[in-house]
Amino acid sequence: MSVAHVPQAEFLNPQPFNPPDNLSDGSEGLNPSLKNCLIEKYLTRLGKNDLLGEPYVKDYLHDQKRRNCRPNTSRCSFSALKLFLSYLKERGRTSLETITREDLSSLIEYEQDRGMQPNTVSTRLRWVYAFVSYLVDREVAHPNLLKRKLRVKIPEALPRAMDPEDVQQLLAVLEKPRDRAMILVLLRTGMCIWELLATRMSEVHLREKQIIILEAQKTRVGRVAYLSEDACKALTVWLNKRDPAMERLFYGRGSQRLGYTAARVMFGKYLEKAGLEHKG
Repeated sequence: MSVAHVPQAEFLNPQPFNPPDNLSDGSEGLNPSLKNCLIEKYLTRLGKNDLLGEPYVKDYLHDQKRRNCRPNTSRCSFSALKLFLSYLKERGRTSLETITREDLSSLIEYEQDRGMQPNTVSTRLRWVYAFVSYLVDREVAHPNLLKRKLRVKIPEALPRAMDPEDVQQLLAVLEKPRDRAMILVLLRTGMCIWELLATRMSEVHLREKQIIILEAQKTRVGRVAYLSEDACKALTVWLNKRDPAMERLFYGRGSQRLGYTAARVMFGKYLEKAGLEHKG
């Protein structure tokens, strides 16, 4: 496979300019001259390490500039590519034509061994794949590199807990017994909304302050949710008012099953009433 020639001076600003060290890579509204200076600054760092592929990195960064990508995009690209090219040098690669799928796979292991978080590894891998795709389009790298792209599984983030002051502010505007019981149970037990909406009366044990979850929504493993005092009190008030003929603990208007959308709208209205809708 032939390597396309990339002119060394292509797209460069003909006027010499040394960018200041404190030039912000993430500044908005940079004119083309300053964007060129940022690119030259990155390439200077690349050249100091004698890394392979400098002409292609240069052309790739200028291509981002032509597509009006933000300076932060070029910064992130350069950071990931410098890491990738440094790793290829350690593996003894002498040209970008010789990179393989194993190089990408071992890069992931290398980053993991360095203690990088999965999200960081995944983000850097995406930047590297964007560059590899660029090389494939120019017939520099083999197309097989893009088949069945490698992925890093990102653990699901835990939901952000409400501040105690916000909880009190929310509870102060809850009017209906059903809504108060629902929100308190969710806050105090950590139950998923789907689990709570599916809860039957036979699974509620107020004397033991428990709700039995026969099958969790995601893990499909049963567990016990323990109720706090205020959640028990709110449930007691609701149980005295609800229709005893209903199978579900919570239901909607006209004795219909309460759906996720309706519950979310209800919660949103109370957040707005409490002045908390801007907190996400």
